[in-house]
Amino acid sequence: MARLMKKSRKIIFSLFIMLAAFNCYALNMSTRAAFYYGNQVPFDELHAFEVVVVQPNDNISPQRYNTDSSELYAYVSVGEVSKQADYSSATKRWRKGENPLWDSDIMDLANPQWRHYLIENIINPAWEKGYRGFFLDTLDSYQRLNLTKTQARQQQAGIVDLVKTIKAKHPKARVILNRGFEVLDQIHAQVDAVAAESMFNEWDAGKKIYRPVRQKDRDWLTKTLNRIKKDYLLPIIVIDYVPPQQRQKTRHTAEKIKEAGFIPWVADAHLETLGIGLVEVIPRKILLLYQHDPLVAGKPVNFIKAFDYAAFPLQYMGFIPELQRADSSLPEGVLTDRYAGVIAWFDKPVIKQHKIVGNWLKQQIKNGLPIVFMQNFGLPLDASLLNLLSLNARKETQKIDKVFIRHQDPIAHYEIMPQPLPSDFQSLTVKTGRALLSLSANGKQEDAIALTPWGGYVLAPFDIVVLSNAQSRWVINPFVFFHKALRLPEIPIPDVTSASGRRILTVHIDGDAFISRVPWLEKKYTGDVLYEQILKRYPVPTTVSLIQREFELLQPYPALQKHMMAVAKNIFSLPWVDIATHTYSHPLQWGKLVEGQSNMPYLSYPSKNYQFNYEKEITGSARFINQNLAPPNKKVRAVFWSGDANLREKPLQIAYQNHLKNINGMAKIYLKSSLSATNLGAFGVFLGPYFHIFSPIPNDYEYTSQWTPPLYRFQNVIHTFELTDKPHRYKPISIYYHFYSAVDQGALRALKRIYQWALQQQSIPLQIVDYISKVTDFNHTIIARPIDSPHKQWLITNNKSLNEFRRPLSDEKPDIDKSRNVAGYTTHNKDYYIHLAGEGSSWLRMSRQPSMRPYLVDANAEIAEWHIIKENRIRFALKGYVPLRFRLANAEGCDLMQGQNLLKTTHGNLYYLKDVRSGTFEIRCQKKQHHETAKTSVFLWVSDLIYRVYHWVSDFVIPWKLFESITDPAGKYP
Repeated sequence: MARLMKKSRKIIFSLFIMLAAFNCYALNMSTRAAFYYGNQVPFDELHAFEVVVVQPNDNISPQRYNTDSSELYAYVSVGEVSKQADYSSATKRWRKGENPLWDSDIMDLANPQWRHYLIENIINPAWEKGYRGFFLDTLDSYQRLNLTKTQARQQQAGIVDLVKTIKAKHPKARVILNRGFEVLDQIHAQVDAVAAESMFNEWDAGKKIYRPVRQKDRDWLTKTLNRIKKDYLLPIIVIDYVPPQQRQKTRHTAEKIKEAGFIPWVADAHLETLGIGLVEVIPRKILLLYQHDPLVAGKPVNFIKAFDYAAFPLQYMGFIPELQRADSSLPEGVLTDRYAGVIAWFDKPVIKQHKIVGNWLKQQIKNGLPIVFMQNFGLPLDASLLNLLSLNARKETQKIDKVFIRHQDPIAHYEIMPQPLPSDFQSLTVKTGRALLSLSANGKQEDAIALTPWGGYVLAPFDIVVLSNAQSRWVINPFVFFHKALRLPEIPIPDVTSASGRRILTVHIDGDAFISRVPWLEKKYTGDVLYEQILKRYPVPTTVSLIQREFELLQPYPALQKHMMAVAKNIFSLPWVDIATHTYSHPLQWGKLVEGQSNMPYLSYPSKNYQFNYEKEITGSARFINQNLAPPNKKVRAVFWSGDANLREKPLQIAYQNHLKNINGMAKIYLKSSLSATNLGAFGVFLGPYFHIFSPIPNDYEYTSQWTPPLYRFQNVIHTFELTDKPHRYKPISIYYHFYSAVDQGALRALKRIYQWALQQQSIPLQIVDYISKVTDFNHTIIARPIDSPHKQWLITNNKSLNEFRRPLSDEKPDIDKSRNVAGYTTHNKDYYIHLAGEGSSWLRMSRQPSMRPYLVDANAEIAEWHIIKENRIRFALKGYVPLRFRLANAEGCDLMQGQNLLKTTHGNLYYLKDVRSGTFEIRCQKKQHHETAKTSVFLWVSDLIYRVYHWVSDFVIPWKLFESITDPAGKYP
């Protein structure tokens, strides 16, 4: 071991010398690289890659995109200018020839004026926009010209001068060359990586076809790239081209490039789809295709069956539902790189747009995108469609008297037994696939539910049954069916119900009736009572909202107004209280509001002098609270939507633009009388690019049937909390109520019971904005798998808010040793709940071998840091709102330190710090906690060195991957 450490120190010293000579070496052979030149840039998905080359435009902002683990590089065409480029006419004078295959002009790189133009008009503006890396393309285009050797050398000299000028003007710029082999000997010190195209598969621009690369050309390119890697120690990126429909071939090509020793990127010929590199992004978006019904236009989103029924099951399984109207513009191109499938939910046998929709669906099936039809196919079942779907259909001419169930899979009677009726019988069967529910009548057969090679279908009425009391029930198990029919991959599921291994507890209060008199207490108002009996008594994270108009109504009563403003200030001064606005006038029906009009019937607090305005409702009310009621150290952080919360895009846009979180609306009551997955409301819904967050649990108004006696019925929410935790944890504990809960003694007692129950649970109390951030992050979390180990580990990237992931219990557990930024895990029901720490990029690996390293079982605070310093030392940080409680595992023989203080457990492996809500701790173990190889020890020692140097020297960052490639050449550690 000592010899290994000594050898490692020599390696580190050598690396310091290299770094000093070659500036900051940002790329290496483990760098995940991607190239995307399309207009619809999948920004979230591209965060799975550390280097992302794009064509700069006004819609791309490196400042907004760049993170610690992903950075945009600017594409720069050095040797050619497209004739469609904005600056094409301005550069004609430096044109030296044409490339008809790409409809571009070949530029004279020997001309200093062209190089000056590139620096001043391309490179410098990109630098100002925030690009710190450049991909220089078309360096060898001059070779298409009939040049003498002297002229060719002049072109090469121009390339050398250009690269050196870029580095002189921007010393910290990182440069990737596409080929440029002839000049590397002169500029390799200024270059960070080299790229080359077409090692195994190429695009013939002349014939417009994809084809394999000739063996002779492959051998030459491989030899050349290996020489460059050996002589100049530069990372090599190989870009190959495969039809985007051929995902398996794309994957296989990427694997071959990696096996050859290079960084792969394999995509379509124009780099307009999300390809496959060292990792493959797992698509999580699922289109919910539906026929627009004018009868429900303007009504809440839960009137759309596709969303109301399918959204939550998909979200619970970790996927992102996106509503798509059949009569609007359908997504173009190949979708398999970003979408996991399509659920087409049609309530009519043939929809109006069946020709357009039918052609689109047929193309998606041909492209390999799984499709599920619910209720009806929505398309004429003609011969071509039946052939594509591999179905048999016959028109029924005889009267059907009785229908029998011939075969029934267990998942085809989930919440209610199927009830076949003669009027619903269709003589439709699958040629290939598996029927889950088969019926027979008059000697004929109907496969009413089936899994097929292209997906599957569920025909009405075997999807949902609506009972006489309007309660819905699933016939088919949506979780199992959607998973099988859409062929959804097994992934670590982003979980918004939990954090740090514990169920989330939130409290948020709508401001309705803050100024109302309490009839059972003299001279008391609801604000007084909740402040004194609830908010001061229960010091848990709580967000309180107020309605500005209520304070305006008190203007004729200055003494009362002053008193209520003082109460509001007292509430907002409580350390555990966050602030929100509940709008200016409390709109009741958002879908009917028209700006510039009084909208008096649709507002709780109308005024003849008020012309409705979204800005006033949202930012205006927030400004009123900030200026008149909030303490200096707090500001409004969220808007709690009022009334039916049936929003349009504009109010959400205003909230987003003003950095206000948003929540409320659309929650459903889940009790024993309504125990159905149809009563598990979605996390929220996209309105344009903005996401409306729904309340996870309904409020007191809903549980009391719109605030009708008996008002103590709100305590039934406790049953909801219990039912949504076992046998599956579907929802967090979310206490959501109004100030008017203090008007009635029974309602107030119920509220106290709810608090008392909640505080007895093993939870993690968070502010509602924390929950909102997690749901928002759910939609932006990217999960990818390495191409050489697709089933054992995952790369997870997001905005650091959502750090809990769920996996079903199995013989494979989270491997804390081989994972990165994974702090620990716990079990609940039949799942692992896995905790990530405070980084935006993590590696999760599962293993049958139990990890012996100490890890965090659970905590009532968020994990801000988890860093393995040495083989026997771990530093971690917790950030919470209440006195800390946490549990460690595998910590026998270890000390837990906070600064110089040795901490003791209070019970078993439980630590309780009654005076500490946040802190940094260190686990120090006296003996090895697991058997390590020498390689692992070196890896950890180098990791510690990197960490220390990074913090000691702020202007000299040593890249992680460089050390990783030396200490772990086989790529064993993610």
